Amino acid sequence: MTDKLLPKIIVVLLAMFLGCTNHDKNVDSGILLTDLENDFFSDHSAGIENHEALEFVAPDSLTSTEENLPNHDVVSLCPFDPNIPFEMLGEILQFESQDKTTCVWLRRKDLSQPGIIYKAIPFRLEKFIVGHDGSLVTIDDLAKLSWQSTHHNWYDVGQAESDTTLYRLNVGYQTSTMASYLNYTLTALDLKTNQNLWGPIELFPFEP
Repeated sequence: MTDKLLPKIIVVLLAMFLGCTNHDKNVDSGILLTDLENDFFSDHSAGIENHEALEFVAPDSLTSTEENLPNHDVVSLCPFDPNIPFEMLGEILQFESQDKTTCVWLRRKDLSQPGIIYKAIPFRLEKFIVGHDGSLVTIDDLAKLSWQSTHHNWYDVGQAESDTTLYRLNVGYQTSTMASYLNYTLTALDLKTNQNLWGPIELFPFEP
């Protein structure tokens, strides 16, 4: 009986030994791979080497174009001049919002007289252009434009009226532990009801 069982036992042990040997050859970070898994990874590894299996195609629903964002980068509508540097007391001021959806270009006349020291430089607002929400409004009627100068011009207010809207540019003197600076904000109000339409939006000097 032992003679009959011995060949079978040898065959079983040999099969187990060969199986363990095959698995030992494919141990990666403690993961055992079966023959089927070996075939899978072998096939896909060839594809990766040929750069065929890693191509990514973005779905159409994630595609964004400028046509789909009509309010984006409206500052391109403002007649900014890159050769005009920003000056706090300049006669031409150019502003844009951080997200570039709002812009302001204005021209004002310095009314100060030579030989006089002013605590507040007087200005006359002569033209005001505002871009917002995909549209551009130009106001150059002096009767609808005003500039209120304040001490050191730190809290000046410029206003411009269209047929329906009052645009108000506010200057604010801000201080912190690190520095002092001027803050500019733009607000739009309904001309009849004085209700807020949008804003205040923080503006920054245009930088080409």
